Amino acid sequence: MIKAGREQVVSLIDINLSRAKSTTEQVELIFEDANGETITAWQSFHQNSAKITFDVLRVLGWDVNERNWEIEQLRSIETCGLAGNKCKIDVGEETYSGRTSLKVKSIYAVDAQSSTQRRVIETMSQQEASGFAEGLRSRLRGTSTPTAATTWAPPDAKMPF
Repeated sequence: MIKAGREQVVSLIDINLSRAKSTTEQVELIFEDANGETITAWQSFHQNSAKITFDVLRVLGWDVNERNWEIEQLRSIETCGLAGNKCKIDVGEETYSGRTSLKVKSIYAVDAQSSTQRRVIETMSQQEASGFAEGLRSRLRGTSTPTAATTWAPPDAKMPF
């Protein structure tokens, strides 16, 4: 039975390419546990999450580089060749519009033993870090202006403290 707060091994039974309400492309992954219960995970191709999506697909046996970037293969379980592939999932509860439902929080390899093995950590090069920092500075400078609450000034000498 698929329950929140429990790590479980599941099989991929269906996959679809779709578009979220926000018009962001995504891949829909439908998993089945040993009891025949299903749960769906959506992995986004938004620029901020595409790398995570490709890491999840790699865990399931679909590597974007080995498949020559033929992402259209993900439109169905028949064209991607992943039917029945197993993985582990962590499931949690999510409340949206007053309704609580189960949500796949993470997907990782069946043989992963610890949370450190579940993550793909990639350290930025100096050039990447510099580019990231400059982009972040530009965004922050463009969207925020100092206010009295965030601007520090030395205390007035006439203040009692």
